[in-house]
Amino acid sequence: MLNKSKHVFLIDDDASIRKAISRILNEQGYLVEEYTNGESFLENLREQSPAVILLDMEMPGINGIEIQNRLILRGIKTPIIFVSGHSHQQQIVDSMKYGAMDFIFKPFQLDDLLLVISKAIQKDEKNYLFLQEAEEVVKAYNTLTKREKEVCRLLINGLLSKQIGKKLEISNATVKVHKGRVMEKLKVNSLQNLVKIAIKHALH
Repeated sequence: MLNKSKHVFLIDDDASIRKAISRILNEQGYLVEEYTNGESFLENLREQSPAVILLDMEMPGINGIEIQNRLILRGIKTPIIFVSGHSHQQQIVDSMKYGAMDFIFKPFQLDDLLLVISKAIQKDEKNYLFLQEAEEVVKAYNTLTKREKEVCRLLINGLLSKQIGKKLEISNATVKVHKGRVMEKLKVNSLQNLVKIAIKHALH
C-alpha cells in the first residue's frame, strides 16, 4: 500500500549531520528514520513507499557500496542517494552502475538536497504503482484459459479475428467470444490498450 508519508532512511555516522538533515527534512514534511551505521539499518529495514535512502558512503563497518549491494540481493528497489565528504571516483562509478539515483558531496546546498530527494520520492512512487499494476495484470492473465491465452498472444501480434480463427482452426464467432473474455479479464476496453499492457508488462 502506498503511504501518505514520504519516508527518508538516513544512514550517517555523524550525529551532527543526521540532526541537521533530519530537522530540515522534517520541516519539509518528510518522515525521517535515522541510523548510525549500515548494519543497524539493514537489520531494521522495513520497506516503505514512497521512500528514499540517504546513504553516507564512508562509515565505520560496512560502507555505502556494500549496503547498496546487500539491498540489491534482497530485491529492495528503494532509490538511493549517496552523500559523501570525499569519495574515490571508482566508488561514484560503482554506485551509479548499481543503480544509485544520485551522488552529492558535503557540504551541499539545501536546495540541491531537497531537489534530488523529491525526484527520488517521485521515482519510487512510480515504481511502486508500476509493480502494483504489473502484479494485477499478471494475476488477471493467469486466469485466462489456454485457448484464451493463445487468442491473446495472436491479437497482440497483430492478427485479425479471421486470421486467428484460421490459425487455431476455430470459427470467427468463437474467436470473438475468446477475445471478449480476454478483454474482460484483463480489464481493457480496446485492442490498443491490450497491446499497451502486453508490451508494458511483457505478457506472452
